[in-house]
Amino acid sequence: MKARFLKSAVVLTVCLAVTAGCSSNNDNPNASGNAANETNKAAAPADPFGKYAETVTINIGKGIDAASEKTLPIGDTVENNQYTRYTEDKLNIKFNHVWQSRSDANLQKLKLAIASNDIPDAMIVQYPDLVQLVDAGLIEDMTDIYRQYASPQIKDMYKSADEIGLKQATFDGKLMALPNSQTLADSIYMMWIRQDWLDKLGLQPPKTVDEIAAVAKAFIDKDASGKGTVGLTGSKALFEMDNAIGEFDPIFAAYHSYPLNWVKDGAGNIVFGGTTPETKEALGKLREMYAAGLIDQEFALRSDNLELVKGGTSGIFFAPWWMGYDPIPESMRNDPSAVWKPYMVPLDSEGQFNTHVQSPTSAFFVVRKGFSHPEALMKYINVQVAAETYADPDALKLDPGVGFQNWPMRSATTYADNVERNSKALSDVLNGTADVSSLNSNQKPLYEDWLATRDNPAADFGKWGPAFSYVVAGQQLLKPMNKVFSLYYGQTKTMETKWDSLLKLENEAFTRIIMGSADLDSFDEFVENFNAQGGDEISKEVEAAIKE
Repeated sequence: MKARFLKSAVVLTVCLAVTAGCSSNNDNPNASGNAANETNKAAAPADPFGKYAETVTINIGKGIDAASEKTLPIGDTVENNQYTRYTEDKLNIKFNHVWQSRSDANLQKLKLAIASNDIPDAMIVQYPDLVQLVDAGLIEDMTDIYRQYASPQIKDMYKSADEIGLKQATFDGKLMALPNSQTLADSIYMMWIRQDWLDKLGLQPPKTVDEIAAVAKAFIDKDASGKGTVGLTGSKALFEMDNAIGEFDPIFAAYHSYPLNWVKDGAGNIVFGGTTPETKEALGKLREMYAAGLIDQEFALRSDNLELVKGGTSGIFFAPWWMGYDPIPESMRNDPSAVWKPYMVPLDSEGQFNTHVQSPTSAFFVVRKGFSHPEALMKYINVQVAAETYADPDALKLDPGVGFQNWPMRSATTYADNVERNSKALSDVLNGTADVSSLNSNQKPLYEDWLATRDNPAADFGKWGPAFSYVVAGQQLLKPMNKVFSLYYGQTKTMETKWDSLLKLENEAFTRIIMGSADLDSFDEFVENFNAQGGDEISKEVEAAIKE
């Protein structure tokens, strides 16, 4: 079987709609349609947005998002709201809730359905469940469905990430699921720094790790905050695969170290990034910076690693592009003189910015084998994504204040370079190379909010924050960089029982090294222990999976 991938570090932030058709639904005339319709459907050209003459019912188990539910207007419910009505109007598809549950209860019901081989008509699952469903022969082959019914927009979204999602969902040459597509920008961490402090001290923005250390020292020595300044904030997690704030990933990447990724070593062997010589070198630098007092001395103990940023005592941290949403506004509320700017640094010894990127896929839509309208799910995804992106003008009639998780099934699907696309469009208008009319319905409000608040953010941080994130931070994402994908985002058999312990071993060993309670050479002992406690076995499994 083809290599099995998993976005293992990501908690699925979807309204986990588990289409609950269970076997009794096979005879549902609404779900099945009649033979004449099937004949006509086969003869007519496939229409990605074609409306059914007779209602198609898809039974789902609905995972309810409490925050989104609160956005529903009086009289609407998760079963009957603007999104369900929009779907019915566009496609004549209804979703029937066989169960409703909240939080982890929905995942438990999903796993119980899979374990009993009595699954719903359609589901959103994570990779381990997809593998189980494929092995059990419980889901439809979607190869032809995708080819015939996927909208051009959906296909373009997959292409924006080199169709990695489709490859992850393909087993033995068959597309067994429809992957979601998520933006890669959330996993790219840039340096955020107090520009007002740089200006006050007459310093230039740092470009390298050594220069960041020098600026942090200057901030501390000159007490730029006026209340006991901390240089660089950190996080007890140390590094992440995806959307996170305060981690040290950019410093590791400046040394070509990617601790949570599977990479090739100098000899071309597939190895875990946390065991490479480059990782030891990066740890040595972090250890040096910590010993010099340049890194928050309590980073490993803080429950909120941004409390110093919000409180105004720290002026450097690493994080994704969206900091204008939070925590920067809070920092500016607490200190009206605060001016934060992002920079795509640190650069490596050759002047290049390196960054890991998350898997472009974190969830998979599947259809129960035997469901008479498997193409209905593909059509639904086409309509739902076109509405959220305003590719369909009719979606302008929808109230944007109603939470997206109230769609019957949803896992955010967008372009892998969505942030960059929006930032480029806004930049072109702002610098006069494009007209305002070129902006789409998502971009124009950002443009208007930026014009209204850029000179006075405090007037409305709610408008300024998103606009600032796209207009200013988004521009950094357009700069040249070396994006490193993990060779494997999966979960092997041994990982199921040993991976959490190995990651804990890594975190504890690295934290001790950085904080000075263990020698740098203890890294070599960590590598030996990592491999002996399952790392070697997992590495072989990963290599075998990649070759399949």
